[in-house]
Amino acid sequence: MKTTDEEDVWKIRQKAGMVFQNPDNQIIGNVVEEDVGFGPENLGVPSEEIKQRVSDALKRVNMTIYAKHGPHLLSGGQKQRIAIAGILAMQSHCIVLDEPTASIDPLEETRLYRMFARMAEGKTAFIVTHRIGSAQLADRILVFDKGKIVEQGTHEELIKSGGKYAFLYREQGKWY
Repeated sequence: MKTTDEEDVWKIRQKAGMVFQNPDNQIIGNVVEEDVGFGPENLGVPSEEIKQRVSDALKRVNMTIYAKHGPHLLSGGQKQRIAIAGILAMQSHCIVLDEPTASIDPLEETRLYRMFARMAEGKTAFIVTHRIGSAQLADRILVFDKGKIVEQGTHEELIKSGGKYAFLYREQGKWY
């Protein structure tokens, strides 16, 4: 399916979920559980099933105790967890995370990626990042330059190749 094809947009939304760089740009509910249930509701999932999906998703991201809280009261890392819970509740086959750790501290970044790795099993996941430390956790890395793929492979393969990724790793990797 092509994202530029109008006829495919609804089909794509049913199969793919996205977590934005800034969770405030996608959290729309006044209460956490309402926000997590928004996606499944738009997909036409029955109310009882939505409740179960929301409960399960909040458990998976360790945010059950915040179900009745206002999202505006949460930290950046907690908001990212809520955004991820929303995608889990949709039961998306494909997950796209756009710079999901840009506004959180390194400890929360590590926690978020570990949690996400457990949840993404059996799904296709794309993580857009400029952080080499985050990229090296991926099964496969695509390096883009001006919108074109210029390198691809595992972290080890790209380091051995000595190309753009290896250069960036030497420059940035020391920070991770």
